[in-house]
Amino acid sequence: MDRIGLIALREIRQRTASRGFRLATAITMLAALAYVILPHALASRSTVKVVATAKAPTELQRGAIATAAETLGLRVEFRNFAGLAAAKAAVLSGAAIFAYDPAKGFFVKRVAAQDQATLFAQRAAQQLGAARSLEAAGLSASQLELITHPKAPPVVGLTPTGKASSRNTKAAAIAAVLMYILLSQYGAWVMLGVVEEKSSRVVEVLLSTVTPRQLLVGKITGIGAVALIHAAALVVAMTAGLLAIGSSPSAILSGGLLWLAPLWFILGYAFYCTLFAAVGSMVSRTEDAQAASFPVTLPMLAGYIVALFGLGGTFPDTLLKGLALVPGLSPFLIPAMYAIGRVSATEAAISALLSLAATYFLALAAARIYRASILRTGSRVSWREAASGALRSRRLPAESEA
Repeated sequence: MDRIGLIALREIRQRTASRGFRLATAITMLAALAYVILPHALASRSTVKVVATAKAPTELQRGAIATAAETLGLRVEFRNFAGLAAAKAAVLSGAAIFAYDPAKGFFVKRVAAQDQATLFAQRAAQQLGAARSLEAAGLSASQLELITHPKAPPVVGLTPTGKASSRNTKAAAIAAVLMYILLSQYGAWVMLGVVEEKSSRVVEVLLSTVTPRQLLVGKITGIGAVALIHAAALVVAMTAGLLAIGSSPSAILSGGLLWLAPLWFILGYAFYCTLFAAVGSMVSRTEDAQAASFPVTLPMLAGYIVALFGLGGTFPDTLLKGLALVPGLSPFLIPAMYAIGRVSATEAAISALLSLAATYFLALAAARIYRASILRTGSRVSWREAASGALRSRRLPAESEA
């Protein structure tokens, strides 16, 4: 264990001390911050529309225009100008979506069928006309409010849809995206680290003092610690962004994701990075690593895609629950599906046990491939050759002495 700890510590120091790691961490944190703040800023700017008025509108007029805005998902701000000419000038300059004068009607920059300003003005005109007609009929203010803002009856589903909410769905989608990015990135780090040590012959020096198994476990553990640091930095950046816009951090940590996503990240990392390390031992050049790792990245990509489609309700629950039990797919599916209520805690626990068991046997096979291939240089080792070499592999002298 001391040797494994030393190797892990070496990986942590080597990765975190590099300028590339610090730069990549800073860029990803800024990207996470922008992911939270920019949509909010753009949405706020795009949904608030200025209505230029030639004189202060009455409550009836304001209510009719505001109701029309609600049907389009817009928010309005009324701004009074000194006369109709000034209100029209605001429309022409783009400062207002349209101008309104109680005596002359609505004025838009250009009448077009698909134009938002035209559609808004037309709906506002219809709403205002209806409100005026009801008022002319002698209805009271409360009666007018009941007619213009009717209370619709509820729409109830006959089959349970779980505890999903738009907030939980968004949080689960973010978790799936982060899971894919981090697992693919740090899996590639493990693989390229093995390739670099192999191509530079550093591994031959290391194997004179440690066993291949110790080197493999230490490397995966060290880079895994760096991955957790990076993941924590991303969560901190997103949380800071949510606090900056006045939102609760639970927007990305809802539905059990606070504890479930880190747990499944560790399980997914252990599963995939043992495979990536085995792939790295099979090649001697960095250029060959991507082609050799394709069989490993394929289930990772499949799990990510299925998780996103599952969040959209594309897959039936039975199929989704079956796929969530498959090791390799489960790190993407379980956190996302549990957050929206399509997988129970019991099913998540069973999937975690299956993933642990699969990782254990996979680690044994990967260690054999690593041991059989790490000292082979020259041409790339095929998967068939790696499997054959793993079956025939024997312990190295350093390993037998450990």
